[in-house]
Amino acid sequence: MKNLLIYPILMIVVFIFSCSNDNSIEPIVDSTDPIINDSQSVTDCELPVTATVGICVDGTDFASPNEIITFASKLIPASNEASNNQFLWSIVDGNMEILDIENSIDGVFAKSVVTIKFNSDFSGGRIKVNAQNDFGGGIVTHSIDLE
Repeated sequence: MKNLLIYPILMIVVFIFSCSNDNSIEPIVDSTDPIINDSQSVTDCELPVTATVGICVDGTDFASPNEIITFASKLIPASNEASNNQFLWSIVDGNMEILDIENSIDGVFAKSVVTIKFNSDFSGGRIKVNAQNDFGGGIVTHSIDLE
């Protein structure tokens, strides 16, 4: 009689553990992983060739925390010599990081593309580019608000 009670109890215990154990595997997603947002990234900005000296900055006006977005700046030098230009990007305010800066020459234009990571506590901020050459240059500040 004792054996007859053990088997049903054992079967119930096995059934309970087998039903409550979820064998499905779900991927672990860390919400703080950066998201590269190519739809908001730019690699160029419009600057009229007729300008004697000019600078432009282009990029999104809105970003979310943990995004990575590129912004572009272009300088048309007074000397028409793009090789002696330099771009100095900086964070004016806001919780962002500069990850990379790529400078190039595009005809008479000097061009710079900066990659910005918006940290998890991003709530808005400004970036600044200071483009200079032997004859002058310019400074442009670009505001980015929380999306």
